[in-house]
Parts: sequence; structure tokens; C-alpha cells
Amino acid sequence: MKYEICNINDFDEQQYTEMYRAADDERRARADRFRYEDDRRRCLCADMLARKMLSKASGKAPEEIAFTIGHKGKPSANVPLYFNLSHSGQYVLCAVSDKLIGVDI
Repeated sequence: MKYEICNINDFDEQQYTEMYRAADDERRARADRFRYEDDRRRCLCADMLARKMLSKASGKAPEEIAFTIGHKGKPSANVPLYFNLSHSGQYVLCAVSDKLIGVDI
């Protein structure tokens, strides 16, 4: 298992703009629905962390990573790995494993 945590306050507006552009249409639409900026930032950081970690672990380019949402709302990706996301306050956590995984902050 590998994990990474980020603080949403560590990124500037230009970096958030880049995260927004790198996200898929569904994630951008989700980010746009948030009323508060911190919620939008958590959403974009979660996408960025998942893409970065799954890319590194699988060898696929970040833009090749595609996400789907299962029938119970659990996300999965088009790589043979499992991942899980959690956020609380200013922090976002992503973990990747070759086995089912769950994380919580």
C-alpha cells in the first residue's frame, strides 16, 4: 500500500486551474456544483492525488486514468489497482494498493 496526503492550502489558484483542466468532465461538473471554495478544492485535490498515484503505480499517463462510480458509489479506475480517498478539513488522503483498501482521516 502507498498513500499520500495533501493540504488544500498548499496550492495556489493557478495550480487549481491546472487541476481543473486535467480533471475529466464529470469531476469538473462535480467541482462546479460546490458552493464553498474549500469543498471545490478538496474535490480537485482528490482527483489530482488519485490520478498521480494510480499513474505512478500503473505506468499509465495521468490523462489516461479514467474513473467510474460503482452501484454503491465507490469509485474505480481503468487500472488493475484499488484506491480509496478520504478528506477532512484541509486534508485529502489517497491510498493505492493491489488489494481492497479503505482509508479515513
